[in-house]
Amino acid sequence: MRIKNIVCLATVLLSTLSGLQAASTITAWNFDNIGLGTSANPSPSTGFGSATAVGFGTSSSPTVVLESGSSAGGANSWSVGNTGGSSVGWSNTAAIGAQGAKFAVSTFGFYQVQVSFDVYASANSQSALLVQYSQDGIFWQNANITSAGTTGLLATNAITTNSLAVGSYLRLTTPGWNNGVTVNLTGVPGVANDPYFAVRIVNAATGTNCFDLTGALFNGANQGDWTLDNVTFQGVSFDTVAAWTFDNIGKISTDNNPIPAISNNTATAACFGFGTPTNPLVSSTFTPNNSTNDADITANGAPYSSTGSAGQYVWRLRGQPGNGWLSTQPIGSQGAEIDVSTVNYTNVLVTFDLYFTTQGEARMCVQYTTDGWVTTNVASLACSSYPTLIQTNTPALATESIGYSSDIVNGVFMDNTIGSLFYNYMSVDFTGVPGVDNNPNFGFRIVNAAQNGQCVNFLRQAYNNNSGNCRVDNIAVNGQFSGQVAPLITAAVGATVDHPFTNTFTESVANRRCFSSSSDLSLAVSP
Repeated sequence: MRIKNIVCLATVLLSTLSGLQAASTITAWNFDNIGLGTSANPSPSTGFGSATAVGFGTSSSPTVVLESGSSAGGANSWSVGNTGGSSVGWSNTAAIGAQGAKFAVSTFGFYQVQVSFDVYASANSQSALLVQYSQDGIFWQNANITSAGTTGLLATNAITTNSLAVGSYLRLTTPGWNNGVTVNLTGVPGVANDPYFAVRIVNAATGTNCFDLTGALFNGANQGDWTLDNVTFQGVSFDTVAAWTFDNIGKISTDNNPIPAISNNTATAACFGFGTPTNPLVSSTFTPNNSTNDADITANGAPYSSTGSAGQYVWRLRGQPGNGWLSTQPIGSQGAEIDVSTVNYTNVLVTFDLYFTTQGEARMCVQYTTDGWVTTNVASLACSSYPTLIQTNTPALATESIGYSSDIVNGVFMDNTIGSLFYNYMSVDFTGVPGVDNNPNFGFRIVNAAQNGQCVNFLRQAYNNNSGNCRVDNIAVNGQFSGQVAPLITAAVGATVDHPFTNTFTESVANRRCFSSSSDLSLAVSP
């Protein structure tokens, strides 16, 4: 008998798994890293981002001051609009959302985003506070405040004509610190994985409804401002279930079923709706008059870049020899289908980039299934790079000027009114959507959102049914891995081996993720 150290041939890649992730701080401002005095753009104490005062003019002087009593850290905090006077600084005539502070933080690689802060107000400060968020730093939406903090009161307004913010806002009622105001943006379309994300803490009232903490009409000459501390952006990082970058394939003339670059579960892609050899799509508008599915991987060419690697390869969805896209085809019947098992994953996030040619169909949507396409649902699509292009079409709410149309998908869709370019950071956050987690039958489609007369190009001209297409890139299905993690194998000190043996681990999706190849699934030892 000889004594040998057991050598493990398995390479355990535990670092590729995030497992069940807790929220982590993306970026934070505690202002203790900034000296006292004027500070127009204080740098974060953790992470990367920018902070700016909003709406006070060039004469304002936001200032780092000593104000003890916030929720954590030292006494340094940021006084916003600390100018005084009636002509410079806070004003009761400023439009809702026009004055306060803006914090820009990329959420790229994170979802389930939450923002929290402490706010100090004097008796003379404005009492109505609004939190807004933006996907692009330009178009702002009112956020739902989920915690009023230690002394604040949550309020809601549904009236559009009373000089108050519509939706959720905060009433500051007690002079001093109100700590732990929180906005939970989990599942809100466009917030996750957004490099342009920003939040504003701004006035929620104007005119005769703009009061101070005493209940009197706000008077800017009384030098009442807001002081902020511990402004914190948190999020959860996600794991990739499957991803298609198309750079792993390269240029190829026909590829209706491209293979994913990453696949930790079963994952397939298919171009569909443009006809098949046994059942071609026939139209007199095609040249020639028939079409079959004929997607290809092509180099899109600069400057039409998407968000992925430097490679220009994208998946062009179309038919051939006729173009295939046809306005008489039903909503949701032409485009790409992506089927990915989400077994062992929760809180699923889908991301992709979408390109339109000049004559391509302008209205597109995302549909999804939880039962292998027995039933189909319309997803809440977001576009962080151009959020105003996202529209809603339902009998109860139709955001386009034409009103509700039965020839447009009943739900959320993208309406390209800009032209031929890549619309990056498209996303659907399925966090909390029933049936999506841990589902072998999950899938989604990127498809036409209109038919008949509502099928148009970006100039609102009727689709010509003879040219134009769309292209996709960087398709990814992400989530939080919740399955089994293979154990770390270490050599036992002083182990004895009499004869050679092999241990073989049971094959599973979870274990396969933890090894570099199938040959690593066994451990061989010899004396």
